Amino acid sequence: MYNKEIKTRFINSLTVLTKTRYVTVFNKTEKYEEKLDKDCMIWDLEEVKAFFKSLKYTSVRQIKEVSLVLEAYVNWASTERLCENVNPYAMLEFEDIAKLLVNDPNVVITKDELYDAVDTIRNYGDKFIVLGMFEGICGERYCELSMANYEDISNGEMKLYSGRVIPVSQKLAEIARIASETYEYTTIGGKTIPINGNGILKTANNSAGTRMVPNVVVQHFDLIREEGILPRVIKPKNIMESGRLDFIKQEMEKTHLPLKEAAMRSKERHFYIYGPWRSFREFNEKYVKVTS
Repeated sequence: MYNKEIKTRFINSLTVLTKTRYVTVFNKTEKYEEKLDKDCMIWDLEEVKAFFKSLKYTSVRQIKEVSLVLEAYVNWASTERLCENVNPYAMLEFEDIAKLLVNDPNVVITKDELYDAVDTIRNYGDKFIVLGMFEGICGERYCELSMANYEDISNGEMKLYSGRVIPVSQKLAEIARIASETYEYTTIGGKTIPINGNGILKTANNSAGTRMVPNVVVQHFDLIREEGILPRVIKPKNIMESGRLDFIKQEMEKTHLPLKEAAMRSKERHFYIYGPWRSFREFNEKYVKVTS
């Protein structure tokens, strides 16, 4: 949390029963505050708009929920003489917000954006879920993720529960190692709880030796989005498709294959991508988004 001491003072001044929502919002602003090197209480209107644009929200309500929290924060900060009595969040008009929304359900993200998100995620099991999806690990009802074992990684490859063997990055291998040795989980509110299991992914509800069930994989992914680490418009299929596009880019650079042939090679690794592209033109448009 950027300027944690000040924001903690603000949160402690609140009379609301639950303060988790405010912590969640400040987790969303942290990366952009670090980028601008300034607290969100002193952003100008254009910086506020750029921040909301970066969240890739799909509805006015989502932006308003965050904006109301930040508006209250600036109001408090001005009374504490921490900033001027100018509140850009209160200046946002409906027309402004509408222009900040993402209307493309097929949005893709770059490898750098994905890595930034993974580095921000606190829990190593959750890191494994997101980066694993990007690198092609999925399986029917996420079985390749829920049944993953660190011992199945060797020499840059991983044998999956489905029987497939795919290359994995050193980053994913290291995340898998740490996750397999970790038996604590930190919640959004900062509480640490024990977790059980004998694989890479564990849950608080499992008895020792059991596995994370598929719906819990999805729940963990949704919590990452809820915390603002990933935009809400991003779903597992967007992560997997973005990973496939990045794989194709790397394959073209290594082999100098044309785009269509490199795309065919990606099928084995990214076997569980959600359906084919309707046309090569559609694929090419998405490829340009990720690689430009």
